[in-house]
Amino acid sequence: MRVLLIKTSSLGDIIHTFPAITDAMRHHPTLTFDWVVEEAFSQIPLLHPAIKRVFPVALRRWRKTWWQPTTLKEIKKALSTLCLEEYDIVLDAQGLLKSSLLGLFTTGKRYGYGWHGAREALASLFYHQKFDIPWTITSVNRARTLFARTFDYPIPIGPTDAGLNFDSTDRSNKILFLPGASWTTKKWPIDYWVELAHRVKELGAQVTVPWSSPAEHQEALNIQSAGDHVHVLDKMSLGELASIVAAHQATVAVDSGLGYLSAAFQIPTIVLWGPTTPKMIGQFDIFQHNLTSTLACSPCVKRYCQNKHLSEIQPPCFAEITPDIVFQKLIQELGHLAK
Repeated sequence: MRVLLIKTSSLGDIIHTFPAITDAMRHHPTLTFDWVVEEAFSQIPLLHPAIKRVFPVALRRWRKTWWQPTTLKEIKKALSTLCLEEYDIVLDAQGLLKSSLLGLFTTGKRYGYGWHGAREALASLFYHQKFDIPWTITSVNRARTLFARTFDYPIPIGPTDAGLNFDSTDRSNKILFLPGASWTTKKWPIDYWVELAHRVKELGAQVTVPWSSPAEHQEALNIQSAGDHVHVLDKMSLGELASIVAAHQATVAVDSGLGYLSAAFQIPTIVLWGPTTPKMIGQFDIFQHNLTSTLACSPCVKRYCQNKHLSEIQPPCFAEITPDIVFQKLIQELGHLAK
């Protein structure tokens, strides 16, 4: 059975769909999946062995210049390519109006979230088969439930398995730092990262810091001031970065897609939560270790802090998640690896 999966973004949402695909393949090994995804993330779905082909789209870029002839030509070409393929099922795992409209340009029975389950209720009007899946469960389990309902097998309750191919024996004595985030409020203070890097040197480990923007590059260079054991990567594609992520012994991250990718590779990943919460998202079982804020206003789920006066540390929700606490957790997880 041929399946077209529509989930265009974001990086974290894409990775959180992997366990659902693994579930489906266990129950129906003959399934094959293609994937419609934003061009910036086009290399990521192919990390899962069940994905055979990726159809890149550029909705984020197109909406800025949709009236220009070159953009209209790109849109026509992308949609024409989708129309040429025939699928048994077209599964919109995103539940947005834009993703459901993409489904109209495909051939196959369209499945997705129902009116009370879709992120944008109007999206449900464009599916042949729809399922109301409550928002009270995490995004990982929402995807797993959607796939179970679509492909008619019991809703999984066991461990999440991203199904990624990797060689855990090739992991060197390196710790991955992932300070970058899409929201300023999600960022652990840079001074904390520098202090943690100093502490990691005590372990005789190397530190790797990637970046994706000029501002993040400067933050990485600030962390590098902790010593020559800190290595700032060159700018690279997500596909190239994925292979580097997989080669680390442990990871410290904020709430970000790359942090989830690390946990999906079954790397002990310490995730630092300030304005957001793992209760909304879910996790990769024993490989994701959450340190959450104790501040009364956390999680606020806001891009901009309204309580900056509460602490000299900014954002205040990270004040009590100190480098020492993170370092002790890191030692604990590295100790487990050594056993």
